[in-house]
Amino acid sequence: MTDFRTGYVVPGGADLAGDPGLKASQRSTGGALSVLETSIGAGPPLHVHDREDECFYVLEGELSVRCGGDAFAAAAGGLSSCPAGARTGFGPWTGPPGC
Repeated sequence: MTDFRTGYVVPGGADLAGDPGLKASQRSTGGALSVLETSIGAGPPLHVHDREDECFYVLEGELSVRCGGDAFAAAAGGLSSCPAGARTGFGPWTGPPGC
């Protein structure tokens, strides 16, 4: 992967270092964050990130997010954030949010 460590732009429809959907990486941001663009067909099982927060910016549709004991629905233009150490899960579910 490319180690940018300077400002850069990834154009729409492009990716970083040949990794589909990758817009910013641990290497390109000095470990500050990673950014992925993806379509979610189904979310992963509940999981925990020990060192990093997990955020979702919804471009279209609606995303259901579980963060610890809370459940949220984020519609297009919405952002959901969950701190490191909390059990998280997400998916494009319909109806009340939850896992």
